[in-house]
Amino acid sequence: MAPPAAGPKSPPKIVSSPQELATQLGQPLSLICGVQGNPRPTVTWYFNGKDASGLAGFRIAEKGNNVSLEIGRFDVPCFGNYLCVARNELGEAKFTLALDASQADQLGSSGERLEPPDLKNWDFVKKEAGGNLSVEFKCRATGQPPPDVLWYRGARKLRSDADYSVTYEKGEVSFLIKKVNKSSSGEYKCVASNPAGKSTTTARLAVKEQLVGGKVRYIIDDISTAASLNGAPQAQSAQAQTTAGEPGQAQASVAKSAAAAQGGAPQKPKEGAKPSAQDKAAAAAPAAVAAKSAGAGAAGGGGMAATIVEKPAELFGIDGQPQEFRIKVAGDPHPTIQWQKGKFLKIKEGPRYHVTFDEETQEDVMVIKELRPADAGTYKCNVFNPGGSANCAVVLNVKDRKDISEEEVLKILEKTDPKHYEQVALMYGITDFRNLLKHVHIKKKKPAEIVKELEDVEGVEEKEVTFMAEVIINDKDLKVEWEKNLDILTPGQKYKMEHKGNLCMLTIKDLRHDDEGKYKISIGDCASHAMLKVTKAPARFRGLMKGCTVFLHERAEFTVEVSRPDAQLKWFFKGKEIDFSSRRFALETMGNRRTLVIHKTQFEDMGDYSCSTGDDKSTAKLTVKEERYKFTSELRDCEVSVGGHARFECEVSSPNAVVSWFRNKEELTASEKYQIIKEGLKHVLIIKNVHIEKDRGQYICKTKDGTSNAKLIIREPPPGFVSELKNLKGFFKNNVTLECEVAKEDARVKWYKNGKEINLTRDKTKYECTMKGTRRILIIKNLMWDDTAEYTCEAPGGKTSCTMTVEETPIDFKQQLKDSKAFLKESVTFMCELSTEDTEVHWFLNGVEIKMGGRYQIKNVA
Repeated sequence: MAPPAAGPKSPPKIVSSPQELATQLGQPLSLICGVQGNPRPTVTWYFNGKDASGLAGFRIAEKGNNVSLEIGRFDVPCFGNYLCVARNELGEAKFTLALDASQADQLGSSGERLEPPDLKNWDFVKKEAGGNLSVEFKCRATGQPPPDVLWYRGARKLRSDADYSVTYEKGEVSFLIKKVNKSSSGEYKCVASNPAGKSTTTARLAVKEQLVGGKVRYIIDDISTAASLNGAPQAQSAQAQTTAGEPGQAQASVAKSAAAAQGGAPQKPKEGAKPSAQDKAAAAAPAAVAAKSAGAGAAGGGGMAATIVEKPAELFGIDGQPQEFRIKVAGDPHPTIQWQKGKFLKIKEGPRYHVTFDEETQEDVMVIKELRPADAGTYKCNVFNPGGSANCAVVLNVKDRKDISEEEVLKILEKTDPKHYEQVALMYGITDFRNLLKHVHIKKKKPAEIVKELEDVEGVEEKEVTFMAEVIINDKDLKVEWEKNLDILTPGQKYKMEHKGNLCMLTIKDLRHDDEGKYKISIGDCASHAMLKVTKAPARFRGLMKGCTVFLHERAEFTVEVSRPDAQLKWFFKGKEIDFSSRRFALETMGNRRTLVIHKTQFEDMGDYSCSTGDDKSTAKLTVKEERYKFTSELRDCEVSVGGHARFECEVSSPNAVVSWFRNKEELTASEKYQIIKEGLKHVLIIKNVHIEKDRGQYICKTKDGTSNAKLIIREPPPGFVSELKNLKGFFKNNVTLECEVAKEDARVKWYKNGKEINLTRDKTKYECTMKGTRRILIIKNLMWDDTAEYTCEAPGGKTSCTMTVEETPIDFKQQLKDSKAFLKESVTFMCELSTEDTEVHWFLNGVEIKMGGRYQIKNVA
């Protein structure tokens, strides 16, 4: 609480407050209250019941006894109720202020005058193409600022989709029902809104079925619009008046203008101009609102009461001629019309009367097909709907043909086909036909006339567009021609040309970029031009991306097919874009197909993968299962002699696989007897010093996912031998050793080559035979090609044989070439050492063979 000032204490009092405000949208606004009291009062400002000091855009400022609420930018949301409260220990004082938009002279944020929205210049376009009927509602939306425009059917907001096309550009509003059918009947609302208010127009469409040639066709039975009045925030000024209340309190109020709340009176049309449907609807609106209010109980609320917008004036008809009665009405739903003559004669569709609705002028019409003198009199038109009713009367005068002046006959002839001139003249008793024709103003018909010009169109690749012109062709010999950039077009798969009634249509199918250009329709001397613009079709997916299930560390693939080969795609994992700098991810492209590859999958790779074109998206799931180990190379049966070494080999699909070895059901472990080797994917079991009884059996290699097995076949040695000779290879000009073991240490043996005994005494430079206990060894020296043969060792009681094959000695570099450095014009030597002599060597420089001589010398050094 503020400390008391010198002098007697006093309660708070508001001594000054905002009295007249002229607000301007988008500009700052200051609300100032002057307060007095002892102790000095504390002041709080409220907006719509909330402390304004804590609201965005509001600030409290104090200067002397004045406490102001500063609004940085006053916009439409700032309209509302403001309260200033001054408090001290003796009480409080209040000031209230209501700011609303109740006057018409609103100003926008830029200083421009705000205008409530309006929907006008309504038009309807019906099209038939490919057996389908479409209806387009068109209008122009005005207002300042430009309003937002939305379409509704009931509570459903309508957007562009397979059934509808909704566009709004530069004030032009279009709502297209693509395929009209029975279910299209009903009411559609167009709502335009901006800060100055809201305007609603209801479009009514009635569709009925018609059986033609055994097929159902849909035709428009009724189509109309009706405007609705809407209250709109208009005024942006407030009048505040302080009144006496409780001690120390003041109040202010702001009055609304009823006329402004109703949007003001409609503007009058210019003198001599025909009022538009919108002007007439606006003129009738106050009466409609009053009728609606009066009938709200019966109508149950909603809609607009029936009202007469434009009634017919007194009519003058001619005996024997047809006579039209036209009336324009408004209401929601559209009113029912009942004509009657006098008190009892209710007029219905029949031989003498025709009742219809003129879609072009939006008027209800009653026609007496052939007037009689007795038809003269007063006719009454009753209009009604659930919201209310209205009526009017019109007088019809019928003249006898003989009473028709020559001037009136001339006016009739001007509206008559020239071939019927003489017949009409005789009907009115005129026989001087030639003299009459001198005074008839006959309009010479043009051979052809374009009533509605072609309009520029925009289409999407792979779709189709239609140019349409409304024409009148009086010379039936004239033909319609279509051109594109001066080239004559002919109908076919690309172009479809139609002429229905007064409509000429060119449909261009399967649009491509090169279809852009100027298109022209020509009929005799008449022509009309329009431009076609083709935009790229949005890239779409052909089919859905399929999910993928793989085992741990396997490769995963997601493939999509797009509608355009130049489509730019983005890939996502769990909503985050994939970084392809990682080598684990790769992209593969083939035509319109795109494949995301994930190498060596991990469990954390599981989840949703998405691909987006910007206009379309496809998602699939990756599932990673625990790694499965498969045998890529199975065990094979092994045959070995007693005392030899047996080797089993297999390969598995992953280097991470853990294997176990078994003999029959007995698990084997590494020892002096068993050697277990792992080399990458290869797994090896070596059984040493094979024993015929202990080692014979089935050998098994197991992983967690499968097994591979093979047999060990042990050959018994021939009589007199413990171990046999083994097949082997030798290298050209090298030595090779053949070895076996006999049963008795003192056993003597003979050696044979291809069945012929080797003379060890004579050929001792070639062969060397030694004995080491029971081992018998034959060394063959300096192998030649003809040493390839079958060799046999014979001992008492038996023999053993093997094949020895001589192969080319492999050449290895025992010493590699080394990099060298040298100064310009110095010599440099490169040297290498081979594992064999007399080997032909070729030298190369940058892949080109070096020839001996000149700058290069090649030497073989022993």
